[in-house]
Order: sequence, then structure tokens, then C-alpha cells
Amino acid sequence: MQLRALIFPLLLVGCTEAFSAHPQVVARMEDQELPVRRLAELMVLGQPLPLTEEVGQELARYWVDVAAFAHRLANGDSLWDSSFVREAMWLNLQQLSIARFRDSLAQETLLVTPATVDSAYRAGEDRIVAHVLKSVPAGSSIEQRREQRAAAEAIREGLRNGGGWDNANALSDDSIAIADNGNLGVLRRGVALPRFENAAYALNPGSISPVVETQFGYHIIFRPRLEDVRGQFTQFVEQELRARFDSTYNATLTTALNVRANRQTAIRLRDIATAPFGNHNANDALVTYDGGKVTSARFAKYLRMLSPDTHRDMTVGGAEPLSAFAVGVALQEIMAAKVDSAGMHISDSVVAAVIDSYHRELVSLWTRLGILPDSVLASGPNPNENASRLVNGYLDAAVSRQKQMTPLPPFLAAHILEGVQWEIDPRALAASVQMALRLQAGAAAVGSVDNP
Repeated sequence: MQLRALIFPLLLVGCTEAFSAHPQVVARMEDQELPVRRLAELMVLGQPLPLTEEVGQELARYWVDVAAFAHRLANGDSLWDSSFVREAMWLNLQQLSIARFRDSLAQETLLVTPATVDSAYRAGEDRIVAHVLKSVPAGSSIEQRREQRAAAEAIREGLRNGGGWDNANALSDDSIAIADNGNLGVLRRGVALPRFENAAYALNPGSISPVVETQFGYHIIFRPRLEDVRGQFTQFVEQELRARFDSTYNATLTTALNVRANRQTAIRLRDIATAPFGNHNANDALVTYDGGKVTSARFAKYLRMLSPDTHRDMTVGGAEPLSAFAVGVALQEIMAAKVDSAGMHISDSVVAAVIDSYHRELVSLWTRLGILPDSVLASGPNPNENASRLVNGYLDAAVSRQKQMTPLPPFLAAHILEGVQWEIDPRALAASVQMALRLQAGAAAVGSVDNP
């Protein structure tokens, strides 16, 4: 297991000042503390995780998330209330409202008719294809390759002699495509391997290719007639037209409102992405537009809702994609204002469905962490002490792989952390790593004596 594969952001300092008076404490969440030695022990327990500051930082941040989660439960907040869900999932709900508004605009201009679909299919730039594969795994012998090619040729000959595609598909080695009768979806130029693409684009509707060899094995490619895939291809055409509409609408909006980033936008976004939970209260404008602006503080609120993978990408991203991202956020703000002005928010039933989905995820999270409202409040006069005990027990089990390490969804962690005082001390973090190295060395020395 590698922590990098999980959803931990690269954060150093939380929402309070560094606590220089506590050099032996790596992280603190309200009155709970993660001592230097405790983190060192967790890192050693988590072997073969590398004993680095990066891993220690990810573990410390994870402790903060889980400790804050348990703290809310210990203080009587099950995180279940609908108003809490609405606040935590503000970005999700905003995006759904914007999608509804855009749908209403698109319906006024987009009309996909059978003639439109027919024309797109005849043009053939985008085409649905299916295949039968006789695979050739790496390391196959020349004889094995010969046998698979012969099998592919036999399947093709059966099709040429009037055999059905269903029967041919049943002999395919593509375990995924076989479930959809060999259908690979819509093929676009420049996506498939050159040999496969060239063969696919040489086909007329209803025809099959010669046996085509690629690094995966031997393929027989089939291009179905439109009447057999009309529903699928119609959906593709609708999606394509909608994507073009959205792109054109965004470009028009950007020009009409003079939406623009400035020279410092990329630099400031990298700073915010490095520590989304830092003190980003600046009212500086990273993007301006006629009638408004998007500040560092507002961008920080958005970034807290995004995945840590996005945060990491942004810390090393080039200026151009970062500026484009910033303009995209500004367009979302503009669209949200248009939604408010038009009064075109999502329906109560859609909100209820979102809340219901969140409730199911929350119940699963309680169970996987082993930190449930009843278990936190059940024993002892001090629920916070009980919460701390459950957090420690869960972390021991998770880092030692007795339980699955379960991250909190970014939107939930973000909303919980906004309501508590927490921080991570980079100096104590370095001390934890050094202690973990000493503990590991000591364990190895003991092992060499016990097991000569």
C-alpha cells in the first residue's frame, strides 16, 4: 500500500498559528494531540512505507481528518442533518443547478434529428466498431502466436461464410468487450493503435476487416450498420453537440464579460494548492470580469472541495493550464449568479436524492472507520476521550493493514475542518521521521541478535 495512492493533500499548516510551545507535538485538533513518538510508531507500524517527511505528513493530515470527524460525533453532531449536508455539498449542488440552467439554454439551440445522426454516421469521422480478439500475452512462444492467429483466421472465415457475430464474439479473449457483444464504443482518429485504426477506418458499414495484428494479439474488426447502433450513436452525437455548445457558450461569455487572469494568478494558485486550508483571507483579485472578481479566499474555498491529486498537480502545473483553471472557476461563479437571477435551482427531489446518497455514504464511513455516534457516546463520562481511543485504535489497524484505510470525502473533510482548530508542525514532523528511523534501526538490531 502507498499513501500517495490515497486521497491525502500535501498540507503543512492548518488554520491556526504554529504551536512553537509544543515541539513534541506533530499535529493538534482542538484539545487532541498527535505526539512525535506516536506518529513515529505509526510510520514504523506501516512498513514497508518509506520513512520520509512526505509520508509522515500524509499520516498526520489523515489523523487530523479522522480526529476531527470523531470530535464532531463526540460533541453530539452526527453529521446527518440536512442543513449540514447542504453546506458541505455546496459545490455539488451548485454544479447541478448550473447544469440544469445550461440544459435549458442548450435545448433552445440544439436539435438532434434522425437526419443529423444519419449525416454524422455517413461522414465516418467518428465510428462505432466492435472486435473479436485472440490475445497473445507477453512471453508467448512463436507456436502460441501461430495458434492464436490461426484461431482468428478461422473465426473470420466463419463470419465470411455467413456465421453470426454473436457466435464469433463468444470466442473472443476480450473479457470486457465480450459482455457488450464486442462493442468498443465510438472510435476517434488518433486514439487506437495505428494498425487497428487504419483497418477500422477502411471499413464500410456492415463489413469486417482482415485479421489485424497488434501488441495485444489478433483482431477481427466489425463496423455495424447504423440501424443496429442508432441509439448509441445518437447519444454520442448529442454529447458532441452539447460539448460544442458549452465550449462556444464559455468562449462567448469570456469575451463578453472580459474574463481575464493576471500575471500573478498561476503563482498564487500554486501557493493556495500547497496549503488549501491555510489562512487565505486576501481580497486580491486573481481573476476579474466586468462586474466582479474571484479572490484568493474564494479560490481556496473551491480548492478545498477538490481532490488532493488536483492539489498536487496544481503545485507543479504550468502557468497556462493554471490560468485556464482560474478562468473556469470564474465562469462557474458567473453561471451561479445567472442561476440565482433566473431562479432556476435544482428541484427539492434532486436535493433529497443528493442528501440520501450522502447519508448512505456516511453510514458506510461510520462502519469502515469503526467510529459511530453510538460508539463514541456510549461509554465513559468524557466522549472526547472515547473518540480519541477509537481514532487511535482505527489508525493502528489501518496502518498495519488489519483494516482498509478509508479517507474522508474531500467535501466532508473540508467542511468539518472549517469548524475546528487544527494544525501540523513541520519541525515536529521532521523529528518524528528521525525517531521512526531510530525505532526501525533498533528493531532491526534486536532482530539480528534474536535471529543470527
